[in-house]
Amino acid sequence: MPSQLNHYSETNLFNSTANEITYLSFNNGQHDCCLLNDSAKHSELDKCFQILPGCKQLYTQELDVRCRICGDQASGFHYGVHSCEGCKGFFRRTLKKQLVYTPCKTGSQCRIDQITRNKCQYCRYQKCLNAGMSQD
Repeated sequence: MPSQLNHYSETNLFNSTANEITYLSFNNGQHDCCLLNDSAKHSELDKCFQILPGCKQLYTQELDVRCRICGDQASGFHYGVHSCEGCKGFFRRTLKKQLVYTPCKTGSQCRIDQITRNKCQYCRYQKCLNAGMSQD
């Protein structure tokens, strides 16, 4: 059964474009761990344990980590935030095609969740940016 992560802070440990390893520190400071995406390399994991001795190794699928944009199950740490495959792909396509979205009629107040995330591209992109997604 996945663990629910309600109160934690996250830090990307390495400046890799794939963001394979994330350091999670829980509020009480006793459950620090290195969260690994499926593509994490052993050399990066070794660096994590050198930097953080005693840190636990966890994989994304072991935890109930949610997408910071729509709330769906996060597949990993993409473009600087935990996000699902849908929001990762949406953000990637927006950058790659240099898309510019027309502001919506609701004054940027559209609800973005698993069900409504495809209804307003402008609000979804704004939510990606507000969550901290960036191409860097």
